[in-house]
Amino acid sequence: MRKEENDNRKLIHDYALEPELVADCDQFLYRYFTQYKKFNWDTGCVVVQYPSTWRELVKRLVGDEKRLEVLLVWLPRTQIIRRASDFLWKDTFTWLENAEHEQKNSLHPFYAILARDNPRDQSNVVRGADISSGTANRAWDQPPPSITVNRTATSMAACIEPMLRYATRIRFIDPHFCALQERYQKPLCEFLRIICDNKREVKLELHASANNGLDWECFLQECKEGLPHLIPKDFTLTIHLWENREKGQKFHNRYILTDIGGVQFGTGLNLKTTKDSQDQDIITRLGSLDSQIWISKYSSTPAFELKGKEDITNSTTH
Repeated sequence: MRKEENDNRKLIHDYALEPELVADCDQFLYRYFTQYKKFNWDTGCVVVQYPSTWRELVKRLVGDEKRLEVLLVWLPRTQIIRRASDFLWKDTFTWLENAEHEQKNSLHPFYAILARDNPRDQSNVVRGADISSGTANRAWDQPPPSITVNRTATSMAACIEPMLRYATRIRFIDPHFCALQERYQKPLCEFLRIICDNKREVKLELHASANNGLDWECFLQECKEGLPHLIPKDFTLTIHLWENREKGQKFHNRYILTDIGGVQFGTGLNLKTTKDSQDQDIITRLGSLDSQIWISKYSSTPAFELKGKEDITNSTTH
């Protein structure tokens, strides 16, 4: 696989959904959000609320109270919010014109836009009528469940970029994470760069293992030395060090787990280290149930013994 093909593939496709399409088309809503379950984490296709007032826009368009009640059954499921770019949104534009403008000029375009019509014949706008008739273009494709990536910071982050930009709680999990090693610093720095690029509050956590002989004081000192300059201004990274319980589950797998879903890294959250180590890795989108199971192992019902926990922030002067 060529590098450019590798870096362009994503495990999550994010769709902007025109409020007028939701308000006007009951069949679209029923078939693709309820019957076919096209939009959910397990399919890799997620709808974002764009702009942040998206729900209000839909409610304003729906005049019939009964239809509004039906919509409200579904609307709470769409909790992924994308603010409009301050310098791109135009009050004089229609929603579709603004979405197309965002798509063309943003550093992070949508995967596609779903709308009633495509008056400017944009390749990444999918019409509701084309979906219903089965003639939608490739922008309607579902992403793969796993992707082979080059073990570079940009490649590792690129395929999960939508998850990093939309999640509000993110856990980085790697038993062998070392804050002083560049092979761990570079991917984390790229992950954090994408995370802070979208204006929102995000709770960040890092989970590592003490089972390789690392004690809490040593781990904490390493993190205080190696992490502050990587953490964006106004963000906090809460570090955790865990130890296996006797006869308990082993801390082994590598994940990024979030409030909207999770992914597993086959090798780790680190770069290729030597000429003999693997130069590629497989990143797999976890099912929503598996994501919740693994999140609980590092939070509500921990599978390991917590040795220490502390907040790390950026201490540099800006």
